[in-house]
Amino acid sequence: STPAEALTVLLGDRTALVRSCASANPAAPVGLVGARVGDRAISVRCAVAGRAGIDTSTLKTLAGDTKPTVRQAAAANPGCGEALLKRLAKDDSDAVRAAVAGNETAPAGVLQTLAGDASWWPRVAAASNAAAGVDVLAVLAGDVDEYVRSAVTENAATPPQMLEALAGDSNEIVRACAARNRCTPAAVLRDLTADADGCVRVCAAGNPSLPADALDALAGDGAYRVRAAAAAVIAERRTRRRSKV
Repeated sequence: STPAEALTVLLGDRTALVRSCASANPAAPVGLVGARVGDRAISVRCAVAGRAGIDTSTLKTLAGDTKPTVRQAAAANPGCGEALLKRLAKDDSDAVRAAVAGNETAPAGVLQTLAGDASWWPRVAAASNAAAGVDVLAVLAGDVDEYVRSAVTENAATPPQMLEALAGDSNEIVRACAARNRCTPAAVLRDLTADADGCVRVCAAGNPSLPADALDALAGDGAYRVRAAAAAVIAERRTRRRSKV
């Protein structure tokens, strides 16, 4: 790894790409990285905003940057702090609000607000947030946008009963996500092996939580791609069992 002494020199390099890479390097002295807060290059300010351990006052400055990409990087930083995240949740930029929604340190109230955002982007980010509470996920599970519902279905924090409901969604993308989620109950996965959409059945075949007898049944599916997916998984499971003997 690059020594801290060398990184100190590189932080002052005349090339923006070098300065931004040095700023993003965990070995660079965080105090010197913070000193680049007023760098003329957007990429450098983004790197500073995203740097772990950067002080709150520096993040506050970057959260007020004129460039949305810099504010977005600040909003995604886990060290942003509750007050700053609340402020950035009201930003004019969809990307900035989405970064707040995806931040696992965002307060529950902020996520609840962003779950009703006019833009799909923050809603998808909130639905993907592993720290989102059940109340937030419940709101997003009923979203009009299938990509938001899909994000809820893929979230490891989504409870089984919610996954069961989403497995019956009218949209095949949402059902496919339910078929792919390891937390989806086995009984629900069985039902999804009979889904009218081949992609859903392929996803069910690849789910490690699918019972062996249901996987064997998919090996005889009418669609070639489903049979092929099931056969590949069956072979993989056999190999793993043999390796344990």
